[in-house]
Amino acid sequence: SAVCTPSRYSLMTGRYPWRSIMKKRVLNGYGKSLIEIGQQTLGSIFKDAGYHTAIIGKWHLGVKWQTKNPGQKVEFGTVDFTKQVLHTPKQLGFDYSYILPASLDSSPAVYIENNTAIGPVNSIVESIEFPAYSRSAETTSSFSHVEVLDHLKDKVVDYI
Repeated sequence: SAVCTPSRYSLMTGRYPWRSIMKKRVLNGYGKSLIEIGQQTLGSIFKDAGYHTAIIGKWHLGVKWQTKNPGQKVEFGTVDFTKQVLHTPKQLGFDYSYILPASLDSSPAVYIENNTAIGPVNSIVESIEFPAYSRSAETTSSFSHVEVLDHLKDKVVDYI
């Protein structure tokens, strides 16, 4: 596919990108998981073969956030980041998971380790207009967009 969400879906599941519930565009950071629990993934295939599995980096395939009030739509301002994230790579065959839920131009700008949002999520990054485009994002006071790649590299090296 020409964009990352369907391409990641295809790579992770071995299925055509159009087989997910998302037929076009990319998922935002509040989007629900495109991969059903129990669906085969690269993580589950390798785990079943006896490997220890981990994913560190941008996920962009959706997670299941819990909201501040039951039944609320999951969107900017409604997520309770202190509650466990219920549907992450941990439920899809990965022994360890440290991810960004979506692109850095999307909200929320938080890391999720296994099933926990690393917080506290207590800040807002304001949107930036074109050409340095990004949307407003819920984040932590310590999250730094410019340090994400170095942070993830360090996380991978430490993990290995």
